[in-house]
Amino acid sequence: MPRLFLLFNHALTPEQEKDAWDSIGIHTVVAPPHRVRNLWGQVPPDLSGVYEYLKPVRQWLLSYAGAGDHVLIHGDFGAC
Repeated sequence: MPRLFLLFNHALTPEQEKDAWDSIGIHTVVAPPHRVRNLWGQVPPDLSGVYEYLKPVRQWLLSYAGAGDHVLIHGDFGAC
């Protein structure tokens, strides 16, 4: 069964989590580790590019997410 990886700075409400279970059939919600959450929530506005800055985020997703999983993303427009 698919998992839902969260990539934003707050938790899902119970209603949002239930909707994810019902609409996309997830069985687990996976929050990012603190270091990834902190990095994602503090994207410096003066960066010329975010590719290198976001490397730990990509590594986390590539290490844990797999085929059929979902990622819910919300945050800095350039990072999304």
